[in-house]
Amino acid sequence: MRFLKIVLLAATFYGLYSCEDSLTEEKRVANELTIQNYLTSNNLEFVKHDGVFVTILYKGYGYHVVPGDSIGFWYVGRTLTGNVFDTNISEVAEEVGINPEARNFSPVEIVAGNDNLIQGLSRGIPLCREGQWNTLYFPSTLGYGDEQAGSVAPWTPLVFDIFIIYVKNEKIIQEHNNINNFVASMQGFAPDTTGMWTRYTAEGSTLESPMPSDTAYAWYRLSTLDFKPVFEIENENEEIILSNQLIEGVKLGLMKLKPGEAMQLVIPSPLGYGVEGYQNVMPYTPLFCEIRLDSIK
Repeated sequence: MRFLKIVLLAATFYGLYSCEDSLTEEKRVANELTIQNYLTSNNLEFVKHDGVFVTILYKGYGYHVVPGDSIGFWYVGRTLTGNVFDTNISEVAEEVGINPEARNFSPVEIVAGNDNLIQGLSRGIPLCREGQWNTLYFPSTLGYGDEQAGSVAPWTPLVFDIFIIYVKNEKIIQEHNNINNFVASMQGFAPDTTGMWTRYTAEGSTLESPMPSDTAYAWYRLSTLDFKPVFEIENENEEIILSNQLIEGVKLGLMKLKPGEAMQLVIPSPLGYGVEGYQNVMPYTPLFCEIRLDSIK
């Protein structure tokens, strides 16, 4: 009889947990559908990863966040209806009437992958990039769940605008040193707003620069900063479709040129082969690029 009571009690608990899991899953599916409809109806391009929807508010060109990086970021937390419920930006707090005494208006500083953030932020921040405003959308199951959190009702999908101020690790520090030493040893390189260093070797064209949808006829060659070959276009005046999978630095370089112009670039790894590397190029390796634009179609 005692055994039967234990079995019945266990069955009761299992039923409760099963119902709870079912409700959580139901809310997750409903929230994700709401988020997707919101993004679609507002014509927002997005990617979805690990339950988090990500859009770009303002394009940046810095380092992508990987677990173990030290990062600092600004944020604005809101709902899909526009209710701003939290921020560490004083101007935003003042604008929406958030009590300044209850907030710390300084960057959040964490080690990515080792934090106490809600799940949606922990999963979403590695999808962000230094110098870029991203917006993260995620279901309540990755947020506050069935709890009331200030003005946020239970089971409310959340939206966070995130600006990554900096990304740091030992490899990034070493890369910065390598780039600084290289440009110091050369003459004529100037820093660019994308994070590259540029030096024109032929300029003065009065024609227009290419657009992202254009086809360029061009030539370029990539090497490491110690001039080890990485890649070279085999033919002069090669057809290059800018919307194809060029590394970002080459694409940006071509879009800076006008037909007949040429330049040299120092491309930091976020605009090259990044944290993954490629074949004989190690992760966090900056590149030296020689590039020439002949014509545009």
